[in-house]
Amino acid sequence: MSAARVNAAFNVYKGNDMRAALIENGFVVNVLEVPDLNFIPNLVDATNGGNIGDQYVNGQFIPPAPPQPPVYPPDTPEQSYLEYVGLIDRRADALMAKGDIIGALLLRESVK
Repeated sequence: MSAARVNAAFNVYKGNDMRAALIENGFVVNVLEVPDLNFIPNLVDATNGGNIGDQYVNGQFIPPAPPQPPVYPPDTPEQSYLEYVGLIDRRADALMAKGDIIGALLLRESVK
């Protein structure tokens, strides 16, 4: 290990370090505490912010947009029943196509 690395490691343990963000392709891929920004390439000062996943544009950290919850159509009892009946009809049609007429009739009778 080189003397510079030993001194850098020693300074980190003495508390003479700063928060830095490692930038790759415009995004923060890691946040480190280093003695200075020359410790490794592609470091920028992150003393006032910057987290993994943030975009780094023109010296500013831009957090990703929060994920949007999925939007489901309103579920009414009538809708649920109609969807269930439609599913039963499709299954009964499949049974009829296979020649299982009794099975299809019994399945359709189960929803009446």
